[in-house]
Amino acid sequence: MARLDSHSLLRFRHLPSPLTTHQHLHLRLYVTRPKPKPKPKPSFTSPISSMSAQPQTVQVHPSLEVIGGGRAKFLPALRKNLEQPYNPFPVFGWNRHVETIFAAFFRSLPEVKFKRECLRTEDDGAVALDWVAGDHLKLPPLSPILILLFYSASFTGDLTEVIAHVSGRYPKARLYAVGWSLGANILVRYLGQESHDCSLAGAVSLCNPFNLPIADEDFHKGFNNVYDKALANSLCKIFKRHATLFEDIGGEYNIPMAANAKTENQNCLLIITPNGGHLGWVAGDGAPFGAPWTDPCVIEFLQHLETLSSEASSSSRQVNEVVTDKEDLLAAEV
Repeated sequence: MARLDSHSLLRFRHLPSPLTTHQHLHLRLYVTRPKPKPKPKPSFTSPISSMSAQPQTVQVHPSLEVIGGGRAKFLPALRKNLEQPYNPFPVFGWNRHVETIFAAFFRSLPEVKFKRECLRTEDDGAVALDWVAGDHLKLPPLSPILILLFYSASFTGDLTEVIAHVSGRYPKARLYAVGWSLGANILVRYLGQESHDCSLAGAVSLCNPFNLPIADEDFHKGFNNVYDKALANSLCKIFKRHATLFEDIGGEYNIPMAANAKTENQNCLLIITPNGGHLGWVAGDGAPFGAPWTDPCVIEFLQHLETLSSEASSSSRQVNEVVTDKEDLLAAEV
């Protein structure tokens, strides 16, 4: 499904995989503006040759598994974290359910102020966009429901409109996306659909339930029933709050199976941790209350992509300037 020919993807999973259908629908877009660089002096030596450096050897720790054709491209940027063992916090990391619940309720959050924008979509719905650098530390957890449209993991229309909206507001910026749980599933599906015309410069998928039918079956086994009931109660509250919208509804709805992304693609990298719960990853320097183990990897990956993009843009400008200088010189000689 995910043919990532024009952008890069970093995916995280954990083994054994608990709660792969915990209904988080969380996507985050990052906007970076290219920094202005001083104009380089003309040179007749191609700058592209300077970018071809010898590949660095990275010894991934045996506690981690890294798969994908993007190993040579991305592993050097993740060396600091991947060469170290994955050590779950001893008190909470011994059980995936304990880790999941602890992280959901007790993990601290950075004090970031947001400003909410409600984007009206083409189908007259609404998507809540929370922009950083606003006035509010906490925003309402629910966005308004304006139309009756059941959720489907195969629907990428809202994400497509959000990316188009942000791209239009910042046309010269590079966009990066991070998706959690079902949000990661929608993000990867979007990347597959837009593989040849994608506006994103890179993406990260965390705890993606790739095979949704199997994940749904696991939801009704053992301790996972606790999460199933909790999610059902949340949905009931939404139905009650918007009861008039659901009167006289008909039709059939289902969620199609998401195909597995190809890991041999040179722009893909899959990292599998031995523990982690569902979006828990209570390990690393920030454990137990701080940032999850994955956060440094995500930031380093995105910063690496931004550096590569900046270098490629700079080299392209230099090549164009060299060609222009050569043409001007030949014209002067003639």
